[in-house]
Amino acid sequence: MSTIREALAAPWPVRSRTAAQATSVRISAHRSSLRGFALIMGALIVALSGLLMALNIVLVHGAFAVQSMQTQSQSLERAQQALGDAVATGESPAQLAQRAAALGMRPAVKPVFLRLTNNGDPIVSNRKDSAAVDNGSTAAMPH
Repeated sequence: MSTIREALAAPWPVRSRTAAQATSVRISAHRSSLRGFALIMGALIVALSGLLMALNIVLVHGAFAVQSMQTQSQSLERAQQALGDAVATGESPAQLAQRAAALGMRPAVKPVFLRLTNNGDPIVSNRKDSAAVDNGSTAAMPH
């Protein structure tokens, strides 16, 4: 125990020139490792910033594409609605009668009705109700 007390009581040894040089080498090695770490972190920050900018550009491009497609979809819906209105107008009885007259058609004075037998032969009748009568030899026809 005396050696421990003596070692603790003794003043710190004065460092020789080589010890000071060794310390400065250690500090220099420590600083160079900090520089390397800082350089790696700086490069990582720059790389991540570039990656975020690229991701932002891709997202903005996608947003513009979506907006363009939505505008195109709305335009197509309006065109479809206009075509539907035109078809509905053309299917009206007045329009059909007008186009039929333009084609040279005229209303039937004495309408006839067709009914088919089971073997597919047509039978012409002047009575509307006879077309729907099923007497076993013909198939019932819907109105």
